[in-house]
Amino acid sequence: MSLRPLAKVRSRPAISLQCASAKIAQALETKQIADAKQKELKQALDESQARSEALARELASARESEVAARNLPLRASARMPHRHWRPSKLPMPGRKELKQALDESEARSEALARELASARESEVAARNLAAARERENAAQALETKQIADAKQKELKQALDESESKIGGARP
Repeated sequence: MSLRPLAKVRSRPAISLQCASAKIAQALETKQIADAKQKELKQALDESQARSEALARELASARESEVAARNLPLRASARMPHRHWRPSKLPMPGRKELKQALDESEARSEALARELASARESEVAARNLAAARERENAAQALETKQIADAKQKELKQALDESESKIGGARP
């Protein structure tokens, strides 16, 4: 009996084993890439949350300034001895500047509120994207694992068959 067919049978599992090793290496690389993307998304989400919180604090500060600016003329009127005080009739130094500052404060507050809403929308979109990618990565990892398991089972079966053929060929 010739040993050449036996050599071919022995080389097949080695080739299949190399294919399986390559698939496993590819799966590992895919998982590492997915993990890196996940880390980037988490970092972007954290930055978005920090920005959103900073905008919320700034908006609260702007609203406090607006309330203080509105209450300033009321405090001045409380100190006035006039019974029938009319703010539009009394000459008040800096009244125009106060009105302008109040208008600017209100405009700034509204702009901050819009920016905060936009930041929150971006944060929600980033969370949704991260969740979708995480699900996609999990599905891909599961599929890769299933392929690797099937290949490994196939290789084990081929190895068992070749060993049984070798064992059956021995006298």
